[in-house]
Amino acid sequence: MGERRIRSLAVPAAALAATCLFFHRAAFGSGTFIARDILHVYLPLHHYWVERVTHGGFPRWYPFDGMGEPFVPMLISSALHPSNLIFLALPLGIAMKWTILLSYAAALWGTVCLLHGYGLSRSACALGAVGYALSGYPVAMSNNTSYLMALATYPWLFHAASRLFKAPSLGRLSLTALALSGVLFAGDAQGFVVAAAGVVVQAAMERGQLRRRLLLAGAVLALSALLGAAQLIPSLQVQSEALGAKNTEEKALHWSGHPVRALELMLGPLWLKPSGEEFLSSDLAQAFWPGVDNAWADSMHLGAVFLVLAAAGLWTRRRSRGALGLVGLFAVLTALWLGRHAGLYGFFHRHLFAWHAFRYPEKLTPFLLLLLCAAAALGFDAAQKDAVLRRRVILGLAGGALFSAVLILAEQGAQLFSVGFLSHLWPTLPQAQLRVLGERFIRANGATGVTLGLGAAALRVTRAQWGDAALVLVCAVNLYLSNGNLAWVGNPEVLTREPALLARAELEDGPALGRYRVAGYALNAPPRATGSTVPLADHRAAFQAEGLRSPIPGLWNVEAQEAYLPAATGRLAALRPFGDAGRLNTRYLVLNAANAGRLGVRGDEVAGGVPGTGLAFVRAREFLPRVYLASPRCAVSSDEAARTFHDTSFRPGEEAVVECGNFRPPPRGLPWGESVGFATLLRYEPEFVEVSVDAREDTLLVLNDAFYSGWSVTVDDRPSQVLATNVAVRGVPVHAGRHRVHFRYTSPGFLLGCALSLFTALALAVGCHWTRFSPPLPT
Repeated sequence: MGERRIRSLAVPAAALAATCLFFHRAAFGSGTFIARDILHVYLPLHHYWVERVTHGGFPRWYPFDGMGEPFVPMLISSALHPSNLIFLALPLGIAMKWTILLSYAAALWGTVCLLHGYGLSRSACALGAVGYALSGYPVAMSNNTSYLMALATYPWLFHAASRLFKAPSLGRLSLTALALSGVLFAGDAQGFVVAAAGVVVQAAMERGQLRRRLLLAGAVLALSALLGAAQLIPSLQVQSEALGAKNTEEKALHWSGHPVRALELMLGPLWLKPSGEEFLSSDLAQAFWPGVDNAWADSMHLGAVFLVLAAAGLWTRRRSRGALGLVGLFAVLTALWLGRHAGLYGFFHRHLFAWHAFRYPEKLTPFLLLLLCAAAALGFDAAQKDAVLRRRVILGLAGGALFSAVLILAEQGAQLFSVGFLSHLWPTLPQAQLRVLGERFIRANGATGVTLGLGAAALRVTRAQWGDAALVLVCAVNLYLSNGNLAWVGNPEVLTREPALLARAELEDGPALGRYRVAGYALNAPPRATGSTVPLADHRAAFQAEGLRSPIPGLWNVEAQEAYLPAATGRLAALRPFGDAGRLNTRYLVLNAANAGRLGVRGDEVAGGVPGTGLAFVRAREFLPRVYLASPRCAVSSDEAARTFHDTSFRPGEEAVVECGNFRPPPRGLPWGESVGFATLLRYEPEFVEVSVDAREDTLLVLNDAFYSGWSVTVDDRPSQVLATNVAVRGVPVHAGRHRVHFRYTSPGFLLGCALSLFTALALAVGCHWTRFSPPLPT
């Protein structure tokens, strides 16, 4: 193997080794990442994908959340992302672990390539990569694979774009478009839009003919849309029907970046409990984000060393167009990141169509982080080449260490931070919590001062290359000590241990697709018992599984009524989650036992609970089967349908409220209380349902599954009409007599999108093969 080959393998090997060392609890242990949305979203989705693909199919409809919803268009399913191949090769928990670990390795490797492409030294590239991949926000995203995989793709995208603008070729154009479409396939729609805008900005900042670079950027955007058409077109087709379409500006601005969180960039995760596992309290979380009781990302910590070096990098390039563009881009992104505190994000939400479905300004953090780390790498590289600048950086680091000492004394002597600042900013915070924050402020400043001092000492080492390597190591160790415990690693046994309710229900009629639903309304786990040795990650995961939080029951092939995923039908918003459960084929509900009385649960409805969890199992009232016949009752809109459905005169099971349109319901001929016939479920699959009907008069077949475009129906092999029924489910008119009814689902736009994606990929492959020996396009 030649020297060049060895060097080419050294960077990814080092990136993987650094990842495994940083996440050693997961990499070298039996645990897996299991916190928050990993268990709550991604493990059930990947489990379903593997089940369908290994049985020779492909998932288009997901039945385990919100009474069913489209699978591919929900985006966060990442149904077309190549990382799914890992789940075909490995068990579920292990596959999830290595998907996450490889994402960090890819982020490290890609950042090194990006920075090296601009001529920076190896140690400068390593510093920038460590900061981008292992700082607080990326590590906190170990609980959300869609955003983590997108975060890992951004450096590769901008590296490919940089090479394209420097020396255009069809191959480089194809790679750049492929990287941008990879963000979409990862499941981050907002990241895709912002990254696309970033490519245009990058084109304007690079050297050369501006018009040609902008044309190349436009070609990248067009090709990425074509390559991603299999994901993009279905998502756009269902956007107006999905729950996300009801995304209000207030909801979109949840988890706006708070100006005070900028302190975390230097000092570390100030607001976490000493274990680093959760915020100090919901009161503190609501001080940052009104209306929510936890954090989107537990930390924004990067480190004061990076900020000093970033300032040095921008100062050395202060007269260049690139530096000015970098500062301007950073300012715009910061204004968006601040959300409700700056107003720009709200303006975008109100006036930009492509922005309306997006939410949570803190999701823009990776772009800010990449700019900061690139500036820090520039500063580090410049300090390596300029002895005067190196001395100034050393003085800046030493001055920062001294300032940290001053802040420690100010807090110890006069409580400048806790009482002088935080109590005026948030007067309602308890005094006990202010004391804890003051103590954490002192410790964080101590750690920051030591890191700055060690960084200054490293740069003073006589042999510069050793000092530079030492600085990178100091920063990496500081990030590990501050952020390493943000990645929650739990016991994968929770993925195979059946929840108590399902084990009990198995004795009655057995959970099976199309039989009944469950619903979980337990939102917060109780505190761990005093002296408990169970890790918080395992405690939380077990509680969510026992509470049947949607779509976790999908791990055991059980459907959930509660809507959590973004493609769930927006019609569910008009229903009462608890009160209407039985009418929607939900047989069992789980809720906090303390809330049972407030919700009107009778004693005979409580079927039991799980000791130590505070959970109660409840049998739903007015339980209706998956299919039944009912007399139709017309409504002109979904709002009127909801009012009728909740009216005291409405007869659940005997009649159904239908948004009629052109349909004219027949009058009921039989007396109320007498059955109009029977419906029997013969075959139930995610995209196909077969029902046998024996009707005594013209009536309506009700299928208690979500109403959504893409579903078609035939009655005795003749096309019929699917009607929105009981606000959110499906109904089909049937005549008196015996019939066979077939429901089929076809994902709108999916076949067209696949054809466009495959044709574009094939055309680019053929074009690259023909031009591989041709010289680059002229600049």
